Amino acid sequence: MAATYNIQKPYVLTTLPRPLNRDSNGSAYAVGDVWGQQQGSKKRKRPELAVGIDGEAVNLYDVPSQRLITSYPVSPQSVFTCPPCSTRWRVAKSRDAARYTYISTRDPKAKISLFKDVLGASGDTTSTIVSKQVDHAQKLVHLSTTSTSGVDDAKFDLLAVADDGSVMCYQGEDLRKRWETSPEILRQDLASVNKGSRLQVELVQAALASDVIAGFFGGKEDAFSSLLRSKQEDISTQDMLVLITKATANGQATRHLHILGVVSSSEQVAGGRLVQIHTAPIPSSAGAADGPGNLRLDISTGSLMELQEGSLVTYDLSKSMIKVECALEVSDIQSFIRLSKSSVLAAKSETLDVYNPVYQSLQASAPLDLEPASKDATASPISLVAYFARLEIAVAMYGASLVAVQLEAPRTRGKKRRSEGLLIDSIGRGISQFRDHKRARPDAETASVSTSFSSNLPGSVSGKYWSDFTADVQRADELLAANDLVKFEELLAGKFGIELKPVSSAANGTSGCGKDEEVDQEQPKLPEWILPASRSEYRYFDRRWVLFAISRVFTLADAEEVASGETRLSCRLPQSNVLTMLIDAGHLTVSNLKSAFKDEARGIEDKDFVFGEELPQVLVQVDPVFELLLSYLSSTKLGAAELLTSVRLIMRSLELVQDPAKIAPKLLAFDSQVSEVPANPEDPTSVDQNAIGRELDCAVQELEAAEYFHLGDQSLIRGRGLSVAFGKLASCPRVSTIRVLRRSYKPEEILSLIYVLRMELVKDGWTTRYLDTTQLDKDDELDAPPDGSISLLSDLLCRCIDAVGPGGWLINDAIVAAGAGDHMDSADFLASLKLEVSAALEGVQEAVFLRGIVSEAVRYGHGVQKAEAEMGQKLRRGDGTTLVLQTSAMLPLGLKAKERISTEKIVSGGEVARRRKREVGHLLSQRVGAYSLERISI
Repeated sequence: MAATYNIQKPYVLTTLPRPLNRDSNGSAYAVGDVWGQQQGSKKRKRPELAVGIDGEAVNLYDVPSQRLITSYPVSPQSVFTCPPCSTRWRVAKSRDAARYTYISTRDPKAKISLFKDVLGASGDTTSTIVSKQVDHAQKLVHLSTTSTSGVDDAKFDLLAVADDGSVMCYQGEDLRKRWETSPEILRQDLASVNKGSRLQVELVQAALASDVIAGFFGGKEDAFSSLLRSKQEDISTQDMLVLITKATANGQATRHLHILGVVSSSEQVAGGRLVQIHTAPIPSSAGAADGPGNLRLDISTGSLMELQEGSLVTYDLSKSMIKVECALEVSDIQSFIRLSKSSVLAAKSETLDVYNPVYQSLQASAPLDLEPASKDATASPISLVAYFARLEIAVAMYGASLVAVQLEAPRTRGKKRRSEGLLIDSIGRGISQFRDHKRARPDAETASVSTSFSSNLPGSVSGKYWSDFTADVQRADELLAANDLVKFEELLAGKFGIELKPVSSAANGTSGCGKDEEVDQEQPKLPEWILPASRSEYRYFDRRWVLFAISRVFTLADAEEVASGETRLSCRLPQSNVLTMLIDAGHLTVSNLKSAFKDEARGIEDKDFVFGEELPQVLVQVDPVFELLLSYLSSTKLGAAELLTSVRLIMRSLELVQDPAKIAPKLLAFDSQVSEVPANPEDPTSVDQNAIGRELDCAVQELEAAEYFHLGDQSLIRGRGLSVAFGKLASCPRVSTIRVLRRSYKPEEILSLIYVLRMELVKDGWTTRYLDTTQLDKDDELDAPPDGSISLLSDLLCRCIDAVGPGGWLINDAIVAAGAGDHMDSADFLASLKLEVSAALEGVQEAVFLRGIVSEAVRYGHGVQKAEAEMGQKLRRGDGTTLVLQTSAMLPLGLKAKERISTEKIVSGGEVARRRKREVGHLLSQRVGAYSLERISI
């Protein structure tokens, strides 16, 4: 079963204050991540968010508990230029913890501020605020901290990236500038970018060298270390910066990927503190959208996702030439965030959707049922800002509110399989794509095939197909309501792709004026369908027409309207060709019945059992000769309920059930009494012809039952039906078969089924050939029956015995003995029970004795076959032939199977050569154990 996501209803985490000096060019809120780091370990993302509010403060929120951790006020004129950065630092083996929160603001001059809170072991908190002016013309677009440096008293450094590509490093404690690099470092490997062109940074993300090596360099650490030119032995903890830049020249924009290595302050590098390791151009599109959340970079997989006009494009950055990996054609996306390699959460104006960009499918969708916090909040689009994979919570900005969305990933697989995404999860959830910008292919045949696949989609529910389907269904219902079965069947024959037999003029009633012809004119003859010879020759058509045909041929009544003993399912068109086609093509299954009557069958608890028990009864009511039931058993994939019901119906019709008085209604009754009512009351000597016909039919049925019971003619319809049902019943699960037997069969019916199976054993000759030794000597030349027959029948017998249970036999016999009220019957019951237990014990003893005799020989035979198979594989010739080894019919002493030595061997070059006798004897002598008296014969 396909796995799906589950999107819970979004809820509001908190409502943010409205800033007074709102920036008209962008958002008034900047949301950043919060990191946690312990001395000697890597940074880890915490389930917290740092939200900068223009002119108000920077607030830290805990997402799981929905609470405000702390708040740091800023001046009323402050405007955040980039998201804040917060790090919670803890010293190893100590309770002391410190929180460093860095922000970049303009008021109107640019400055960097540090808010430091130190929490001691006693619970006291010490707060410190440090601010430094930034002497740089361009605004800062990124703030991040480096790993532990161990120089002076600083635990880490602060990296700031400007809009033009300049990178500055500040000390983490007092914000003293350590170094600054020029944007020319980014231009040094860009031959296609002019020096006069403007360089703009679109995306910056900090990472460790271990993640960059795994995502961009395929795990090749040696190549990475040679490019970095670092003196560190372990470069996996090296700090890296990954940038996406855009250069505009002559009205054309080009994008590039830059991977920069940050050299620690303790090293002296001739190229400076920043080393450009890798750069590559990124394909750009004219429809690319602008904004801070339109690019999402995942360093661990080396992929970049971009929101363009009407599409979501994924780039593979791990290759030498960056190319488009996939493009998801979806319109009206306001923002998105990456959940995994194969899942993307997209926010629209009214819904939240989870897409699989690899297989172009919609995994889940939920309405965005949120009330805006203010009147003008509806004008601002929703913006996804963060995703916490461990919590499976996505956070978005909606107006002045922080909104959280709980995402439940599929639980049917492990985390690794969920993150990768499977094709089965996308089947049936595809997104139709219409790409007009693709150029037409010159091949006319290919173009026609492509047009056919795009316009004639089977099962499509959109466009012209759905309107035509609805019109045809309405027309068919009108014909059925008007009782015009001829045109009704002609319409369905065209939908199923079945040809009609041409109707002659005599059949249409154009000549003659007899009474029969008048009847034919009142009830016109239905057209004859030319059904295919086999099920595989049927054409492919829409499954909706199968469900429509089933819902019109059959009817399902309510439980209150059905009398006791009758079936809820009934056939409306018993003589229709549609019924014959549904049975012959194998479409009359329980699953199709449930789909066709999904509204009417809502009150039925166990639909599989009810439909499986009633459908064969309806077919027998329609065709008492059992031809339809035989075709149904042969061509349909059936379960245990349908098969066992069919077997019971056939057994009752053949009078194989011990209690014939409890035959289900509306089945064949073998009445031997001819109606004595005369056909004409005025003429007492007249005889009713209908009664004579019924009597002849009953006689034929009794003769057929007698032939099956005494002669065992498998050419009869009921005999073939039993054989087919038994063959398919053996493939059904054992547990479901026993459950249906206990639920629908009575004890006497199960006993009758056991007798039928025993009779099948006698017919196949198993009982006779193993018990009658004289018959074995006479028919020695005859072949034994196949092993599959006795295996099938024995398995069915075991299921019948398990269905009755050990207590069923005792209780049934005890009730019979007690009901007679005679002490002699009770004594006979105890005597028969004693004899049966003694016979069972004898059988167990004989089985154990036979096992002790035969098991060693069987084990030896398996060993010899295995040795011959291994030797045959070794000596297989180049032309495909296999050398045949001569084996002896005598069992060796000790029943020890040894691998035989072949007289041929394979020498160098694949040539097959014969072994000399001396070589064969040498190999045999090596296999003889020490102090053994075994004779070596060559």
